[in-house]
Amino acid sequence: MTDKALILPCDVMDVSDGYHTFRELYDHRFALFIALCSMIDQPVYRARLNKDGKGYDGWFVAWIETKQGMISYHLPDKYWGNFEGFSIEKPTCDTYDGHTSQDAIERLLSYARFGE
Repeated sequence: MTDKALILPCDVMDVSDGYHTFRELYDHRFALFIALCSMIDQPVYRARLNKDGKGYDGWFVAWIETKQGMISYHLPDKYWGNFEGFSIEKPTCDTYDGHTSQDAIERLLSYARFGE
């Protein structure tokens, strides 16, 4: 079996496509999701722990539930305060539906088209 691991001489978050680093792209994703959550007319939730009661040190999960299903992201703790005033804090992400990253993309696009 061939080892397909790529060893980088830097933090992977500093890798760039020539325009943006992974760090910048993730910060954009976090900011866009926070902006969406602050503008929608439905509940927004956040929790420190996943459905199984486990969490990731330095991270939390935020989510919305649409007619197509849940859209959720794990975000660094530095963004926790950005959800003040428009989110409901829960002990765990108790409604996680098993969606994949691709499901979240499709649900976001559906929400953009139909608002549901």
